[in-house]
Amino acid sequence: MPAAKDLRELRFGEAAQAWLLTRLQYISPSTTQNYREYIAALIPFFGASLIDSILAENVRSYQVWRSEQAGASRINHETNTLCQVLRWADLAVPRFECVPLAKWIPRRTLSRVEEARFFRIAASNPDWAVAYYATVISANTTASGCEIRGLKIRNLDLLRKVIFIHPDTVKNRFRARVIPLNEKAALAATQALRRYQLICRRQRIHPLPDHYLFPFRVKTGLHSPDKQASRTFIRGAFREIRAAAGLPWLRPHDWRYQAITKLLECPNVSEQTVKALAGHVSDKMMNHYSHIRIHAKRAAVNGLKN
Repeated sequence: MPAAKDLRELRFGEAAQAWLLTRLQYISPSTTQNYREYIAALIPFFGASLIDSILAENVRSYQVWRSEQAGASRINHETNTLCQVLRWADLAVPRFECVPLAKWIPRRTLSRVEEARFFRIAASNPDWAVAYYATVISANTTASGCEIRGLKIRNLDLLRKVIFIHPDTVKNRFRARVIPLNEKAALAATQALRRYQLICRRQRIHPLPDHYLFPFRVKTGLHSPDKQASRTFIRGAFREIRAAAGLPWLRPHDWRYQAITKLLECPNVSEQTVKALAGHVSDKMMNHYSHIRIHAKRAAVNGLKN
């Protein structure tokens, strides 16, 4: 790590990497990965700049430039990372406004016909197997894509039909949880496990509990089980499936939203149960469904007798 007196002489790319090294022992692997992605986004714009030369107008220019590629929340996470690097170097943080977040609008959910069409098409092509298994698990458990990619063999208990979302794979402590698997999710998890076992046999790799259920694809026919499948690999297959299914607006994360929506629309499922399964449900989303859930609450109070 460079001496403190030399920090101001660093270019942002160097400073960001040095800063991240100082944080590794304090943050989870998933947070580390997030920071790496934020830094990777910042480097094309700030990488060659001396960190003591970064001004508010530079940050505002970055926000405008980046807005063509990412949403407000992502950009704000990236500029927040920039500020953390500057503070670490004992530099003043430029004064700038965060990008305003768009008003929350409930995501469109799929109809039963659309759901059935998507999964029928996804199951029809072996090249889409990873995206198919991950989507089925997400749609039936509320687990997000990053949580599913982070599943290790030891996090899967098919005998008890549960998966363990480990704290290292989640954004906050509320998302670490145990989720039961229904028949569809259990079948998809079983198929994913068989795929992992087949990869190990073909490559003569000894299976280990810390291997990932969805191994990283190095190239066709070669996988690295000690690394999780890349987001881009799964998303590439997902885009092909949604195009074939005629659902261009669909995102991988929408399947978590779809599962939470179904749970919230069911008046017999308590809010506590939904939060226990999903790990976190925003107040905005919970309030959106209050008009549906009020019927269950009314039935409950009507049952009270004086």
